[in-house]
Amino acid sequence: MVLVGIFGFYLGIDLPRLRASLTELEIDRPRIDSIELLSKIGTFLAAIAALISVYAFVFDEPLRRSFEYMAASWWMIGVVLQIGAGLIGRIRLARTAR
Repeated sequence: MVLVGIFGFYLGIDLPRLRASLTELEIDRPRIDSIELLSKIGTFLAAIAALISVYAFVFDEPLRRSFEYMAASWWMIGVVLQIGAGLIGRIRLARTAR
């Protein structure tokens, strides 16, 4: 789990940027970049799941079974969103470089 988390955080946070010439064309209409949105949502979900896990560990609180499943699913969804955002960003960058 830790290795998948590290991989997800690396791909989700270290997104490649498009060249300035490509981004200058879209100055007139501001848009939300779907890659950055996926990465930010993934980072938020994974961080909340990690915070819940650390709280349970430090304060020696047993979590209810449903809370355990919720934290685990938030972590997994967050990491998958980060990995997906990183891969989509790299694919877009490779296509524009051609």
